[in-house]
Amino acid sequence: MKLTKIALFVGAATLALVGCGGGGSDPVNEDKEYIAIDNYLNRAQVTLTCTDDTNSPYTAITGANGKASFPATVVPENCTTVVMGIDGTVDIDEPNTPWVGTLKAPKGKTVANAFTTAYVLYQEAGVPENEIVDAIIAALDPTGDIGLTADTLFADFGSNAGNQKNKKLLKLANATYHAMASVLAQNPSDSLTALKNAAVKVGAIVSDEIKKAEAAGIDLDTVKVVVTVKVNADGSVDAEGKTEDLGTQPTVAPTVEPTVTPTVEPTVEPTVEPTVTPTVTPTVEPTVTPTVTPTVTPTVAPTPTPAPGTGTGTGTDGGGGTGA
Repeated sequence: MKLTKIALFVGAATLALVGCGGGGSDPVNEDKEYIAIDNYLNRAQVTLTCTDDTNSPYTAITGANGKASFPATVVPENCTTVVMGIDGTVDIDEPNTPWVGTLKAPKGKTVANAFTTAYVLYQEAGVPENEIVDAIIAALDPTGDIGLTADTLFADFGSNAGNQKNKKLLKLANATYHAMASVLAQNPSDSLTALKNAAVKVGAIVSDEIKKAEAAGIDLDTVKVVVTVKVNADGSVDAEGKTEDLGTQPTVAPTVEPTVTPTVEPTVEPTVEPTVTPTVTPTVEPTVTPTVTPTVTPTVAPTPTPAPGTGTGTGTDGGGGTGA
């Protein structure tokens, strides 16, 4: 059975603890922790690509605190970081909304956030290393009201309980990341110029929205600042901002395959041909011509004519006579 690197590392760490008898921690042998913040990202995939390391790249999944553990042998100074949203990744501030995107961090940094991502984008565009941090701060927080510095730019400001500065940094980081993603999605001809111009707009809008929220007594943990950006053909950027209540964010329901009720073909009663009673031609009794008894004319016996007589009669009629 082929074990994954992560499984092998867990085994090695266990053996190390057994070997030292469970004594005090040894920083050299402790797992390296990397952190992904938009706010903290849960179930995000973190990949380290390290030079001079035959086991590179390394991959791990973050927990609810945004942390992913890597073996003690990893040398952060040799590794770049890429955080990607995968199936199930969420920002803990918006647990019902899938998080989709990519965060980056340069070599030597174990936190990936919007500011470190901007750092890598500037780096990839050819901005000199010694100018990048100052350029990001000048664009996003020129007055220093939010607290973005060379240190906080790479810091874990997700743990902000009771820390107003970290809350402000988190609002700025969240708005910055989504604005940068929007700029790149619009595919400007000069992406670096568009990113710089967008950063200036985002910084000003977030600073203003934070001041309004504070003046209204709103806890920054309960809101997010959303900045919508539009890149123009000349690289200039138009932007609008607003503050949204995190408690009223739209909920994305899990994708549920619809229950398909099987189509039931209606039962068709067979067509019953009506029984046709055959037409019965009534039997016609033949017309019987009544027997006519012939009229019998009765035979009339002829009246006999008396033959002439020859006798002799003697009559007496007052005088007699003789006949012959």
